[in-house]
Amino acid sequence: QAACGAWPCNCGDTVTASITMTTNLSNCVGNGLNVVADDITIDCDGYNLTGDGSGTDYGINMTSRNNVTIVNCNISDFGNAVLFSNTSNSFVRNSTINSSGNQNIWMEDDSSYNTVDNNVFLVGASYTFWIDNSSYNNITNNQMTTADPNFIYTRVGAHNNYVYNNVMVSGIITLDGAGNNTIYLNNITGNSQFGIVIGTTSSNNNITGNEIINTGSIAAIRVQSSNNTFDSNVLNNNTYNILSFMGPYVGNVFQHNIISYGTTGIADANGDDYSIFYNNTFVNISGNSIYVGGDNVNITNNTFFNLSGIGISVSNGENSSISGNNISGCGTAGIKLYQPSIFSVITNNYVSGCISGELSSAIYIDGAINTTINQNTLLNSINGIYFHDSTDQNITNNYFQNLTSYAILTYNGYADRVRIINNTFTSVNKTNIMGERWYFINNTFSNGYGGILFDNGHNSTVNGNVFNNFTISDVDG
Repeated sequence: QAACGAWPCNCGDTVTASITMTTNLSNCVGNGLNVVADDITIDCDGYNLTGDGSGTDYGINMTSRNNVTIVNCNISDFGNAVLFSNTSNSFVRNSTINSSGNQNIWMEDDSSYNTVDNNVFLVGASYTFWIDNSSYNNITNNQMTTADPNFIYTRVGAHNNYVYNNVMVSGIITLDGAGNNTIYLNNITGNSQFGIVIGTTSSNNNITGNEIINTGSIAAIRVQSSNNTFDSNVLNNNTYNILSFMGPYVGNVFQHNIISYGTTGIADANGDDYSIFYNNTFVNISGNSIYVGGDNVNITNNTFFNLSGIGISVSNGENSSISGNNISGCGTAGIKLYQPSIFSVITNNYVSGCISGELSSAIYIDGAINTTINQNTLLNSINGIYFHDSTDQNITNNYFQNLTSYAILTYNGYADRVRIINNTFTSVNKTNIMGERWYFINNTFSNGYGGILFDNGHNSTVNGNVFNNFTISDVDG
């Protein structure tokens, strides 16, 4: 290795001052250039820096450096294209990079405040970026075309990095043991597995404004940690759009996302607690748009269109709040509680068009205890509310209209201690009750076919109800 302060340099030289290439530097065995000075620029001026396609060498090695700029380079056929090791305030920009081995950009050993921007990364490396124990780096406006490697893989100690406006074909962004990172306005298409993975012990990350389209059989975004925020992402035509995996986790927030097509919108099968789902939009989801199991879940002001599956499914949790949601067009149910769900509150929701089968219902309650269903509007569905093996239900101040089968139905199971108070039923068929201690108090029924049918029930109370313009008997059973 020789010191090089002006071009031409040879393979393996140590760069001591700013240089501008005027010829290619080709077929390097070992490192291409080693930077040993601060405050310098390597300007390749469009020329090529190439290795021999073997080994674990580096195209440009920056170790313990500050304020180095690498610009206008074509770097290829090294084990790793550019190394940042304990290097800060440095830049790689306006370059085309194609490593033949491990990493295109490798950041390690507390490399911080570096910027990698406006580069093109081609097929070759296993990882486009490998960021290990390095923070406050900026990865912006890069383009990657490749076949399913990790675009960015962050490891333990990679915090407060900013990944912005990158375009990836078949790339994955993975945070593993990394916190307080921002993944913002990236475009990811055509990956066969994932778009973004929030791995274990990766908290307080902000995943915002990304577009992920046509990922394969697993998920656009996979979540394996707590206390992350997913905001204003556009997810389209992914099998699972967002999947919480191998939890339970706590305190993840999903808000302002637009999710269309695919089997599932946002799925948590692991009992995540204190999750928030706010102001998301779901369109043409064939399975569950929101599926969550856990305690103290808040599902508020979401919008659902043209679903062939279920809008909101909550299971195995306590103290869930489902409010202010708008569901227009659904399959089995607009809102469904699975057993055991305890102390859930369903209020101020609008549900219409659940028409896929005999038991399709705007609200479907299965094995729930102490549910409050209040001030909802349930329209244009086969059934309004379906109960199965549920107790202590409170149905108050709801509006039911244009339900073709039953306004309230129990079928193939009982519901006990159900209080139906101050509801309005318009142009609906009858309520079919199987269970004990039902209370129909101060409800209004009008323009329907039948009123209240008790089928094998006992010790119920009907008091203060108003029936107008019915075609058969109002109270039967």
